Amino acid sequence: MASITGWRRWLFFLCLVMSAWSIAGLIANPDFSVGQEATSVQVLGVDFNAWHALAGLAIFLPGLVAAHRDAYAVPYTWAAIVSMSGGLLGLFTDRPLGLFYFANVASDIALHLGTVAAFAALLLLRRWELGRSLGSMSVTRDADG
Repeated sequence: MASITGWRRWLFFLCLVMSAWSIAGLIANPDFSVGQEATSVQVLGVDFNAWHALAGLAIFLPGLVAAHRDAYAVPYTWAAIVSMSGGLLGLFTDRPLGLFYFANVASDIALHLGTVAAFAALLLLRRWELGRSLGSMSVTRDADG
């Protein structure tokens, strides 16, 4: 298995933290009720029920594997950005998809936007790292020239 270097270390760390947060949410509220019966419990400021926790695990656990290879990490990061953007449904209802109940919708939207921003920042970091490595290759080639 490839070692985790550069930006992918941060990807692994972000996915690890978010997975742990989702597990805490599942432990705090293992309720799978839907519709008007859906409940929520705040965990570190974010509303969780079992559906929300499982959605988080479905998004973040694959990132722990994807972080090991750049070829997997990049598409995973884009998919995570798209998946987390679904949290913006909270702008229109406090019960998105009839599964989640967001009693504190502002904090949930902030979580989703913040996580999307973190994933986007990781892609920018990757681009910066690639630029640096390409620049150092041309300097090395010129020095050898």
